[in-house]
Amino acid sequence: MCDEDIDIHKLDNRYFDVPPFNLLFSRKVDEGSFGCVYRCIDTYTDAVYACKVMDKEKNADTWEREVSNLLDMYSDDPNHEFVMHAFACAKTPSTIFLVLPYLGGGTLLDKVMQQRRFPEAEARRVLLQIARGIEYLHSKGICHRDLKLDNILCSEEENYRVVICDFGFSKKIRQGLHTGNRGTLEYMAPEVLEATGEEDYDEKCDIWSYGVIVYTVLTGCFPFYVVNPDESVNREKTAALIARGAYNTGNLDTLGVSPEAREFIASLLVVDPSARPTAQQITSSSFRAASWLCSSMKPGQK
Repeated sequence: MCDEDIDIHKLDNRYFDVPPFNLLFSRKVDEGSFGCVYRCIDTYTDAVYACKVMDKEKNADTWEREVSNLLDMYSDDPNHEFVMHAFACAKTPSTIFLVLPYLGGGTLLDKVMQQRRFPEAEARRVLLQIARGIEYLHSKGICHRDLKLDNILCSEEENYRVVICDFGFSKKIRQGLHTGNRGTLEYMAPEVLEATGEEDYDEKCDIWSYGVIVYTVLTGCFPFYVVNPDESVNREKTAALIARGAYNTGNLDTLGVSPEAREFIASLLVVDPSARPTAQQITSSSFRAASWLCSSMKPGQK
């Protein structure tokens, strides 16, 4: 790995050593405040990977956390289907290179925007995978803190698999309760929204965010969302709805969302974190409100 100054936005057709890989960066597939993601080919094997490239200075608060959690998850369970992991990491004085699986199907947000909303059978299949990913994270002592459609990747095949990614805001649960306002407003739990650095919250904030994902996949709309005349989000009014747990039931009525799915949403979007189910309960057919979700399981499947 070279120590030259690198423009992370212009790496197409360049080679980088990220041991044990020698990567040809073929094209940029994503770009954001974190940096860029490139589709890459390992010149040793011709295998295709993704490489997330981050500027150390711009991501000083997040890159170490993300690198640690992604590498830990690969060492713990390199074959987990629904959670992203990293194969390798390399650093220069200014840049981080993370080698990841390449999925190629875009984000779940892309799918929702294409389809507007999912039929309940397809929604159950996808949402059960996400729930199992959350269950795995929590079992490994990791709270994601920024679960959203943008942070769920899809594989390329027609019967696609989904994978939770982007761990820049994640935190180890065993480090204690979390403080600080982290995440994306539309998905943010009331206790996170109101955190000032003194209030505490735990991994149940991920369950709330999952509830927002469930609602959005089924309706194509956010459950908590108020817009200004210029169609920008009214953050103050949206936050007030979140604080009260006053989600939009009109969309559920208009679109004919089933009573069972509505009960499941109601069990997740509960203002009191202690009243929300755990991820393990959500994936268990013994949790009554999750019977809608778990009806997508094959007989004998756990």
